[in-house]
Amino acid sequence: MKLKKVMLMAALAAAIGSVNMVTAFADETASGETKYGWESDAKNNWRYYDKDGNLASGWIKSEEGDGRGNEVWYYIDPATHIMVSNTTRNIDGVDYTFGDDGSWVAPRTTAPKGHITGGRYYNTWSNLCIPQIIGTTETKEDVGDDYIGSEYNAIGNPYRTQDLCMSTDNGDVEIYYLDMKNKPDMDAQTFVNTLVGIEKAQKGQATQAAAVTIANQQYYKASVTGKKTTNTYYCRK
Repeated sequence: MKLKKVMLMAALAAAIGSVNMVTAFADETASGETKYGWESDAKNNWRYYDKDGNLASGWIKSEEGDGRGNEVWYYIDPATHIMVSNTTRNIDGVDYTFGDDGSWVAPRTTAPKGHITGGRYYNTWSNLCIPQIIGTTETKEDVGDDYIGSEYNAIGNPYRTQDLCMSTDNGDVEIYYLDMKNKPDMDAQTFVNTLVGIEKAQKGQATQAAAVTIANQQYYKASVTGKKTTNTYYCRK
């Protein structure tokens, strides 16, 4: 009988050792379910468990984003498995600043702006060059939401980034970029045709997009003509 008891205890100890070895990699809740997602401790340290119940490390992407179309990321310290927050840390040679809630918002990517030097405007991305600025230039600040609204759903409500606005006796010249993250597969021809179709309903008649070459780059050109003004759009992607 004593031998059986020893054997039983040895088997039980082996089973416990086996369980401990597993829980070092995959944790379970009190009900026996594998942990998944975020969990905080008494010191408000946050940890993240992957779908297999393993403690995660490195970058964790938020599914919701920040509500304005920007990606939100969290970083788990590989050494402690604790989320980094309220600090700036150098990761792989790049400095990242994390908020109080641990979030890092990825900056919005836009096309590089041009510059004015010696009265000349030049943009390397579009290969555009205006050899002499004529008239006046201004900086437009409140234009980001110009194409955001239900009427612009067909083009994805793109955020607008202004580059150049030049007023002359013959009209205004504007260069700006639209963030097409909501319509990544829309080509330039479809975009400009859709845009002038929207503007046509508000201002008058529109032409169909036609391919033109400017500074060795292909653009699609279309115009909207109203009672007093004509807006001509040149678009490339």
